[in-house]
Amino acid sequence: MQPKILIATPTCNLYEYCLKEYAEVVKSLTYPNYDILIADNSPDDSYIEKLKSLGLKAVKTPHHQRARERIVTARNTLRQYALSNGYDYLLSLEQDVIPPKNVIEALLKTNQKIISGLYFNLNNQYEFPNLLAGSIGLPLAYKLFSKEESKKPLKEQLLRRLTKEEVKEKKKILLRMAGLGCILIHRDVLEAIKFDYYPDLLASDDRHFSDKATEHKLPIILDTSVICRHLTSKKPFDWSNIEK
Repeated sequence: MQPKILIATPTCNLYEYCLKEYAEVVKSLTYPNYDILIADNSPDDSYIEKLKSLGLKAVKTPHHQRARERIVTARNTLRQYALSNGYDYLLSLEQDVIPPKNVIEALLKTNQKIISGLYFNLNNQYEFPNLLAGSIGLPLAYKLFSKEESKKPLKEQLLRRLTKEEVKEKKKILLRMAGLGCILIHRDVLEAIKFDYYPDLLASDDRHFSDKATEHKLPIILDTSVICRHLTSKKPFDWSNIEK
């Protein structure tokens, strides 16, 4: 039997700029056994109505004051929905990430419990404080900065982005951390890990998830042959300036 997949992501009205393109692609994937559920944490109900008008199933989640709190609350709503409704995998596919139409089949082929597609993100102020924000694009995929970092507690380890050269060829790469923009997560992982973030770090919830996966000895794999577009050029806001 083909695994049952839930495509899911938190979102809010800030992402309306890429909504139509996302809706068109996510509804036309070639895999035959998937559903879609979007968790909207906007301050009012106007955006969820737009989601539904485009044929996307959506639920409303709380609009907490802190952005990261809004996101992890939404992610855990989606996590619980996947677990309660018998899904084999959750594909976290954020609204500004546009995958190839065969993304599910391609990620499933790796036969891993955590497998990420490849997408790029612009540098930010807190990760690259000495560079102009938005000046370079690098894979949203990380390894340890050095072997010495493995001796530190997980939360304190310094990570580095992969380079463009490291993802140039089609291959599978063992990561220390992946973004949650396009990542297929098995239900065994969802049962073991709740989404969260570190209030005392600038990192987002992807760091906490990756730390927990490492703690549970669950490999995080990047498949560089699954290439997604990241719709950052028209983004009407700077994530670095949003309270996280």
